[in-house]
Amino acid sequence: VQSVTQVDGLGTVTAKVTYAPKGVRPDKATLVVKSNDPDRGEQRVALSGAGADRLVSVAVEYPDGGIVEADGGALDVELGELPRDVSQVVWPSLLLQNQGGAAAALTGASFEKAASSPFVLPQPPTLPQTLAARQTRSLPVAFKGPTDASGDARDALNLTFDDPKRPSVRVTLHAHQGVRQPPVACAGIHTVE
Repeated sequence: VQSVTQVDGLGTVTAKVTYAPKGVRPDKATLVVKSNDPDRGEQRVALSGAGADRLVSVAVEYPDGGIVEADGGALDVELGELPRDVSQVVWPSLLLQNQGGAAAALTGASFEKAASSPFVLPQPPTLPQTLAARQTRSLPVAFKGPTDASGDARDALNLTFDDPKRPSVRVTLHAHQGVRQPPVACAGIHTVE
């Protein structure tokens, strides 16, 4: 970048230099300041820096306090047997943690079955959702129904991040809700003693 600035006698100019690292590797550059000053026509300023690492992890925190972390890019969440009335169920939360030293962002959160998913994010994040260095955010997940004919509910939540080491995590969700069987008419049953 080149620019020309006139500085009057005994004046000063402040130049703002911004560093936007592309990764964690060290970077070096030289800022060259040229002037028509016969004694100091060119000044060189060495610049260096290194980007901080981002490392996003995803875990599930169950209501009983148990935590299970994703294995690489996948996490299985088993919600177990659900009661008929799920309005009083305490649901697990996904824990999104930036374990790195630089800000990271959640850039996407979508169910593979979209609107027909039996699961919902009761408090969907505003995207992109920034996670500062060492910050953890909770993302609750809930069952909204319905189940299939056998009482099973399955879907996957795809989370995407601007983290080059872990750009996405697939969270599979499974729950089972007992299916009411129709009453069976019984006639002519005899007990034997």
